[in-house]
Amino acid sequence: PFPFLFGARKDDLKERFWFRVHPNPDDSVIHLVAQPRTARDAVNYKMVELMLDRKTLLPRAMQVYEHNQARFVFSFHLDKVSVNHRIGPVWQALFQSPRTPLGWRRVVDTPQVQQAATPGLVR
Repeated sequence: PFPFLFGARKDDLKERFWFRVHPNPDDSVIHLVAQPRTARDAVNYKMVELMLDRKTLLPRAMQVYEHNQARFVFSFHLDKVSVNHRIGPVWQALFQSPRTPLGWRRVVDTPQVQQAATPGLVR
C-alpha cells in the first residue's frame, strides 16, 4: 500500500487513486485521503490516509484501512533520522586502501604501454 510514498509518478497516481484533502486543524500537516480506482489496488485495501509535513512534504503518518475493518497505522519520525549513524565509519574503513606496514616502503610499478602496430601497415 505504499505506491504513493516511494517513487510515485503524478500521472500514475491520478490513474490509480482518487485523492481528497481532508480538513485538518493542524496547519503544519496536510491530511490526504486516497481511495483506489482500480480493482488491482482495491483488492489490497479500502482506503489510505496520509499525513504529510507541510514544510518538507515528507510523510509523518499513514493509516491503511482494509475491507475487513482492520486498520494499520504507520508513523514516521523523520526528524530523528540519522543516516548510517553507527555503521558509516566501519563501512568506510572496510573500503580504504591498505596501509603500508611499519618499516616497509610502498613501490608503485606502472608498466610501459607498447603501441600496437596498425593492421595492414608494413614497416
